[in-house]
Amino acid sequence: MPTPGVLNVITAAYHLLDRQQDARLIADCESVLHQFSEPCFRIAVLAPFNFGKSTLLNALLGKAVLPVKGIRTTGIAIKIRYGKRMQVRVIFKNGQVETSEGVGLLQEFATLSKGGIRREGVASVEVYYPHPLLKRRVEIFDLPGTNDSPEQDKAVRDRLLQVDLVIQVLNASQPLTMREQDELREWLIERGISTVMFAINWMNVLESREDRKEVYADVYATTNRFRTHLPGHLWNLYCVDAKPALEAKQKRKLLRAFCTGVIPFEAALYTIIFFQKQVASKSRLPRIIAIATKVKQKLQTQSESIALEIQKAEVERTAIISQGREQEQSLRNGLDNSLMAIRDWLSFPNLAHRYQNELALALQNSEFESWQDSILRPKVNRYIQSVEGWIRQACHDFDKDYPGSFSIYFPRKPIVDKPNQDTGAVRNVISFFRGDEYKKEQELKHEYREREAYIAAANSYLRELSRYADRALQEYENKVRSITIFPIPPESPMVSRNRTHLQSLNSAIARLQKIEVYQNTYGSSRVTRLSKLYVTLTYFKYIVILTIQFCLPYR
Repeated sequence: MPTPGVLNVITAAYHLLDRQQDARLIADCESVLHQFSEPCFRIAVLAPFNFGKSTLLNALLGKAVLPVKGIRTTGIAIKIRYGKRMQVRVIFKNGQVETSEGVGLLQEFATLSKGGIRREGVASVEVYYPHPLLKRRVEIFDLPGTNDSPEQDKAVRDRLLQVDLVIQVLNASQPLTMREQDELREWLIERGISTVMFAINWMNVLESREDRKEVYADVYATTNRFRTHLPGHLWNLYCVDAKPALEAKQKRKLLRAFCTGVIPFEAALYTIIFFQKQVASKSRLPRIIAIATKVKQKLQTQSESIALEIQKAEVERTAIISQGREQEQSLRNGLDNSLMAIRDWLSFPNLAHRYQNELALALQNSEFESWQDSILRPKVNRYIQSVEGWIRQACHDFDKDYPGSFSIYFPRKPIVDKPNQDTGAVRNVISFFRGDEYKKEQELKHEYREREAYIAAANSYLRELSRYADRALQEYENKVRSITIFPIPPESPMVSRNRTHLQSLNSAIARLQKIEVYQNTYGSSRVTRLSKLYVTLTYFKYIVILTIQFCLPYR
């Protein structure tokens, strides 16, 4: 069984739990992990107040070691360990330690006050006692009663995950109440604590034998299911009259001790410890599996919630990108149309078609600057404003910096190459003989050539303007084209963190699922007749040993 791997998986997984919402489950994980590596075999005695837990333990120890009163007594879990002599050790929360060889410290610090209040400042209480059972590296916890306060119930519940065997003490006058059955299910079964023995106390107070049989049969129907988890399906339900048992041990009355049930019960304890200590990790595995299942369920809930958050964020981001793409296409179309319009308008053929005559006339009338500023420049600026409008809109929509205004260089005033008028002697002689008609004809020709010169100058200016404009438009378009591209928003840091966390959760869930496979391995172990016989012989061996020890002089 890959114990270290199982522990590592649980350790890594429970750290992913919510520290506030899952505080109880985290505490359970820590308790189970601590217990898994614990070399001692731990036993806890569980019952409501005044059911005789401490009296039963005193009967097992053969001495009134633990305080017993007629009212609820035990206020803190008392750990009983082996020691060469009787000693009580109280550890306080401030680090102070007090020791005593008597039970006075137990009376003072381990019991509840008259008002049922637990002693403040006490961290733990330990009792050291020279008993053969404890010498086998066995520790026993005398737990507080479970029907007093939520605080006490929590302390008991947390301690149960740290033990290998639970002794559930029942009251014969009210065996297995609904509260006890709920605790049995919630505190033990659902948490994988399956090695449980049951001791029915106060059977001696029942009036008739029929009543005792009825109580025993009623309890047996509920408790028998736990036998499958004990060695060789050992008997797990015993009638132990705790107070008479203690008296019988103290007075060294062997037959009376058998009649109270304490020796058969003690022999069963020895037998369980003998077999369970050899397979401690296997017997502790069910609670690891139970905890792993609960952790997995919590992590699955987390995983589903985070996956929904990521999905919601993806839908919102997709909608933003889709809207941005539509905006981008609209801006691109608008910019392309504006650029196409200005290019078309500034192409030389269109400029010449529209303005060569106007410009030639303006040149002829010495009104070039006025015409350029009042006619041409405003028109060009309107087209430029249309282009810049789309760029400004893109900068606003996509939160980008404006690249600067777009301008077109206007050429200098063109030089008109006017034709020279013929005023020589030959022209005068010809004019004298041919008259005014010739003179008018020459003037018309001169006007025509002069007109052509102005048109040529106008065309030269417009051609140069078109060339400058085309170059400027090309540079500007290369500069601003990227501005109309919608910037895809990066995934938010929160979503990125959620993705990483989701991956960790899913990985942990997958590893926890592998742990659950061991449930079948544990539950499928078969008990053969030979193993049952071996367990039975061991049980009777301890009956004999305990009988011999009982008959020996009191230590």
